[in-house]
Amino acid sequence: MSHLELNDDFLPDMDIRHFLTDKFREIKKCHPFCSRIPPFWPSEQQINTLTRKASGQFIYASLAVRFINSTLNSPMQQLDIVLELRLPINHDLPFAELDTLYTFILSCTKDSNLVLRILGVYDVVNCLYSHSVSIVEFLLGLEDGDICIYLSPLNSLLDIQEGEFYFHHSSFMDFLCSPEWSKSYYINPGLSHFLVAQQIFKAFPSIGMFPQSLVDSVLL
Repeated sequence: MSHLELNDDFLPDMDIRHFLTDKFREIKKCHPFCSRIPPFWPSEQQINTLTRKASGQFIYASLAVRFINSTLNSPMQQLDIVLELRLPINHDLPFAELDTLYTFILSCTKDSNLVLRILGVYDVVNCLYSHSVSIVEFLLGLEDGDICIYLSPLNSLLDIQEGEFYFHHSSFMDFLCSPEWSKSYYINPGLSHFLVAQQIFKAFPSIGMFPQSLVDSVLL
């Protein structure tokens, strides 16, 4: 029996690339529409992009291949959907099983609303090249160590090391930022920016304690 890993210990990027290359070779040989597949499909750039999106996670690559290899659709079109170059056909999403897994893990948290606020504020701060847990705790009025406690059920998806966030899978934040995928777990960027702005204005007399780039992004 085979199993799929969510962490970084199973397959590095090179193995993911070999896996994808082998599977694309099989698709070009065995797919019902193989006669319509161009000889140089997929391109090196497409394989590189898909490998990067997998972030070293075999589960992403496996689900992507399964979606692309659908016998009812063109593999070229399916790959474009995975690479977000084409809208899904009939709302057929490439990573529905992965979305279900993310949803289940989030449902195991004690306070999902707070968890989503934490991740939403992190997303704002991360855009400014900061992965600091302490900044997110301050912006949400949390005590030191609270984020480690509230995010502990997500340890298969992310780690907190030396005061910074480390995500095992880049598609997790993509999932949270897409209302179509995450549904009730959607992170509203407007609310996240509001929470950051609210705390900055509250602490305006001591505004110097915030990174200037963070202040500018909220006030401008």
